[in-house]
Amino acid sequence: MHTFGGVLIGLGIAVGFIAVVWLGLSATRRSAPGTPGLADIAIAHGTLIVAPRGAWRMLALTRAIEVPLSQVVGCDADPDPRSSHPVAMRVGGTGFPGRVRAGYMVGADGRSWWLYRYGENAVVIELAGNRLAYLVVEVDDPTAVVDAIRHAAAAAQR
Repeated sequence: MHTFGGVLIGLGIAVGFIAVVWLGLSATRRSAPGTPGLADIAIAHGTLIVAPRGAWRMLALTRAIEVPLSQVVGCDADPDPRSSHPVAMRVGGTGFPGRVRAGYMVGADGRSWWLYRYGENAVVIELAGNRLAYLVVEVDDPTAVVDAIRHAAAAAQR
């Protein structure tokens, strides 16, 4: 009887996960230019904080990524980060070919963290002295985020 209960619990968890993923993919299919980004980026006390929104926390397997601004060496908006930063393997997170890349990935450049819907503009934040080589994040306004991060990183380097 215990085995049957375990199977039901496992099935319930699987159905719940599939429902969350399906809702995320449905939102991806409906996305249009100007769609809200997947994360909020904040700068506080010399730290860059990337916090996924809503269900994206579960898909990316993290509540937030915190990086000292002194480790930020570059930041650019990239319309297609998949071509400039290819990924060889997902090591923790969610990946659906042609749809979503969320979580920890490994590529030729090293380990990275992604929160990206294909076809959307993203911000690529390059890091040095961190376990991650870069972060790829879809945000509301890539230009404003890039300017804010560059300004804060330059101030932290002084």
